[in-house]
Amino acid sequence: MREIKGLKKYAFNQRVELDEMLLARDQRLARQKLLIKETGLPLLSVTLNIPGDIKRTRLSSLFFKFETERLQDALEGLGAKIVKKSFVRKKTGDEALYAVNGLSVQALKQLAMALEDRCPASRLLDLDVLDKEGRQINRSSLGIPPRSCLLCDQSASMCARSHAHSKEALHSEIKRRLEQTVAEEVSARVAARAVEASSFELMVSNKPGLVTMLNSGSHDDMDCFAFGRAQSEFFIYYEAAFRIGFFATGVAPADACEKNASVSERANDRSNLKACSLASVAIPALSLDDANKLRLEGVFAERRMFDSTGGVNTHRGWIYMSGVLLAAIGLFFRRTLEEDATSFPTPDGLKEIVQSLIVEVAQALEYVVEVSPLFEQVKVALPVASEAVGVRQEALRGFPSIMETGLPVMASVYRETSDQGINGIEDALGRRVFLALLGVVDDTTLRKRGGDACAEALRTFLLNYWISDDRYNSDDPDVWREAIINADNASIDACLSLLESKFEENRLTAGGTADALAGTRLAYAILHDITNVLLFWQKTP
Repeated sequence: MREIKGLKKYAFNQRVELDEMLLARDQRLARQKLLIKETGLPLLSVTLNIPGDIKRTRLSSLFFKFETERLQDALEGLGAKIVKKSFVRKKTGDEALYAVNGLSVQALKQLAMALEDRCPASRLLDLDVLDKEGRQINRSSLGIPPRSCLLCDQSASMCARSHAHSKEALHSEIKRRLEQTVAEEVSARVAARAVEASSFELMVSNKPGLVTMLNSGSHDDMDCFAFGRAQSEFFIYYEAAFRIGFFATGVAPADACEKNASVSERANDRSNLKACSLASVAIPALSLDDANKLRLEGVFAERRMFDSTGGVNTHRGWIYMSGVLLAAIGLFFRRTLEEDATSFPTPDGLKEIVQSLIVEVAQALEYVVEVSPLFEQVKVALPVASEAVGVRQEALRGFPSIMETGLPVMASVYRETSDQGINGIEDALGRRVFLALLGVVDDTTLRKRGGDACAEALRTFLLNYWISDDRYNSDDPDVWREAIINADNASIDACLSLLESKFEENRLTAGGTADALAGTRLAYAILHDITNVLLFWQKTP
């Protein structure tokens, strides 16, 4: 990921004077005329209609990005060809121009109106259609009534002329619509990522003792079909977890991010963890009510899992892990879209921010169990946070196995194969990441089946297998990670095959490691998506 410099300089939240808006309009008209002259084609012109003297925010810009992507998908899906396109990203607002071949101006106008009416925030979209002579195709020319006001049933132009509504009311309504729409869009996208991550874990072959597409490993009560049924129940949970984070109603103190980073630093014995770049301002946090909701959504997801599998636990650890991850990402997006969002200077800095929010979500989930009567039975069953093990301990530390082992190993494979594409490599990628995680995850499923001695014996075996005596250090995950990164595929597969026979013989399984594999896949995809959003903002002049 390239360096992302301070976002404040990129034309967000800057007041605009009337003469600047008039100049922007004149420049847009000039670009339209030039594009028609160059192509001889009808145009689609896209802007946002935002009242007031602030025309562009991170929230409006992200909405504009999503909607122009949707427009492009629609045009191509309907058989049109985008011959030329251009974008303007200035404090006067985002703009896009498309010269389109293959659809009539009537069809283009029909598409424009469909997109303008698609969701509540689409009311802010202005999609103008110009024919190849430069004439605008208006709603009125098609016998369609003008668009209504944001706050009432009157026409928008009538309310604007009469100043029927206050600026504060308009701004509040615009922000509400944009937040709802962006949350809906991003929650669907991250939920799809979570579905893919869980499916990826299932499809990776040669995972000792675990269910794959080929066999059931050391399990007599589940197979890939049971996994598929369970996975189909989780999409609404993924969306809900993200939205709980995005719409969090609590507010953390200004140093919460730095404190959480310190928790992660202490847990991982790191003394040089850089301060979180969000620590300078307050960040949204899960309130007690939010944590209640997230816990309950996890309960609902677990019950749906049991209903689909006939009472078999296929994904309990994954339900918890994915919920924490997605709620943390929801918090991240909400914070990033706030007016005072600051820079994200390096990939490691971005990862540390996400880790700190993971810790915050995990702490909130522990706290709500302690204080809420709703979870009194859960409290009896769970060890206190200071004695948490497995996925709870990992979450309270910021998922170090994923962030410090799984992600670097996965990224190394993608870097080496960037010129070849991903087709044909993902099974080998998954096996490599799984083996890397098997050496660092404290897998409670493995301990439950084989005992503590078995888990420690496995770790010793793996370290001795991959690391020479002069480099052996059980407290240095970097040496282990580099050994797996540098191994060839044949050596990885040989080690996994050896483990597979031992696991089957002793009926062992490593469900916690499987969850971490899915979590690595999810975290990798989401961090990549976040980077793309930040780079999109960076393109602003």
